Amino acid sequence: MVIFRFIILFCAVLLFIMCSSLKKGKQDGSANLDLQYVIPDSLFSYFPNEKDDIRLKFYSQNAELLDAPLYLENFSVAFIARGFSFDKGTFKELKQEYEKNSQWQINVIDSNYLSIGSEEFLLGKYDSAFIERIYADYSGQFLLPCFGELLKNSPNLVDMSTNCQLPNDYILYVIKSGATNVLGKEYSFDWSLLPDRLKHGYTSGVAINDINPLIIYWVIAW
Repeated sequence: MVIFRFIILFCAVLLFIMCSSLKKGKQDGSANLDLQYVIPDSLFSYFPNEKDDIRLKFYSQNAELLDAPLYLENFSVAFIARGFSFDKGTFKELKQEYEKNSQWQINVIDSNYLSIGSEEFLLGKYDSAFIERIYADYSGQFLLPCFGELLKNSPNLVDMSTNCQLPNDYILYVIKSGATNVLGKEYSFDWSLLPDRLKHGYTSGVAINDINPLIIYWVIAW
């Protein structure tokens, strides 16, 4: 009986350790960028890895792995988002680098851009006629993320009153963008509410404010 109890206790402890390890790996997320996502690696190759002076504060993603089955019934935007904190010196250097190398810089409070989110997210805010009209009338060259969807587990970083749902003291630096389908037919969906020139595309970049040495890294594709 004593041996039997010992075996049960040993198995329980082993199971607890395994579950804790799995949970830690999921929360950390730093190794996730080594996996093969449906979004091409080249679009987020500028994302940093964790180091002693770089701390991963949060991560959020819905981008499927290449070997994972995917069943799209509605329009969805694939995304990967990471939030890293830096010491003040590194933060300043990175901000200068992104200012120099970005394609565009957009103040959140600007009105000359549009955001793109999943069908479910957008229809939860607007009716279909409004969605179809604003995208048909849009003459911009790129679409930014709906950060309210990307950062739904970090509500302190979200301001639903702005166009992209980030607080109005953020500046967005677009690193890469395009109007081609980088996901392939298997991982994309033609949404009838979007005009042909916006049906597919990708955008990646960073979001920065000067108050908090936290940089939000993001990439979206649809």
